[in-house]
Amino acid sequence: MQGCNLRCVYCDTKQSWNENSYTEMSPEEVLKNIHTKNVLITGGEPLYQREELKKLLKLLDESNHVIQVETNGACQITDRTLEDEHTNWVVDYKGISSGENDSMGSNKEFGSH
Repeated sequence: MQGCNLRCVYCDTKQSWNENSYTEMSPEEVLKNIHTKNVLITGGEPLYQREELKKLLKLLDESNHVIQVETNGACQITDRTLEDEHTNWVVDYKGISSGENDSMGSNKEFGSH
């Protein structure tokens, strides 16, 4: 998904920072272009587009996909509509070497465990 709230020094998807470097698709269009059972949603930061993500997750779940979402850890997953037994979350928490550790906000206690 396009857009990210962080600017990590080692980012491998800097193209996601440029809001003009993407093809806009509805969740329905994305679903039509998926030809596998297993789906990984990443970005940028998927939670940066929370409402579109919710729509996409619902469509994927209804289509019996195995869903994994990778998030950077700076955005809390507090929305009950994002909690689903078929959606697995990977939190790629950004530490000091990212240059963005101070941006991790209230999730800092998560990263210290």
